[in-house]
Amino acid sequence: MKKAIYSLLFIGVLTSCGGENKTNEEALSGEEHVAIEGINFPTTLSNDTTKLVLNGGGVRTVLFIKIYVCGLYLPAKNHDAKSIMEADEPSTIRLHVVSRAFTSERMADVVRTQFEKSNPGRTAEFKTRIDMLCNRLAGEVIQKGDECDIQYTPNEGIRFFKNGKDINMLLSGLDFKQALWGNWLSNNPADEEMKKGMLGL
Repeated sequence: MKKAIYSLLFIGVLTSCGGENKTNEEALSGEEHVAIEGINFPTTLSNDTTKLVLNGGGVRTVLFIKIYVCGLYLPAKNHDAKSIMEADEPSTIRLHVVSRAFTSERMADVVRTQFEKSNPGRTAEFKTRIDMLCNRLAGEVIQKGDECDIQYTPNEGIRFFKNGKDINMLLSGLDFKQALWGNWLSNNPADEEMKKGMLGL
């Protein structure tokens, strides 16, 4: 009987310790996280010296298959897609790859196709930078479980990080940031529901 009571008490202690449902890594980091489609996103990120807050997030699906989950980080909450795209201020889009089908080659193809959809008639204007981006992505090994950050910094441009490591590619120009962010936030986004989620709607 005593053993049974002790066992129940021990289970109760373990349960109370895990009440906040945080992993050991999260607890040690001291960061707050928000779960989006089962993926934990920190509520804040740093873009150089600027603190960014999680604006919202969503999941990209193709034929009912989840491809990646993403979060949009801004200096302050904003629900207006046009102003987010046009703003010359730090921002980051974080992608968590959740499908084995989303390879580096597939990612490059999707970027090129979606760019034309979101920016009709402007592909020629950005061809050099689109080619640079797609060729570099195609040369990276991207697989399920990877975390990719697309980071924009004013007066510098767009950098890409995979699992926290800079892949050594810089794409300059606010105009390109506006067009690339349009893949998610334009009037012709990759996924309408994902767009709403990223806007926090």
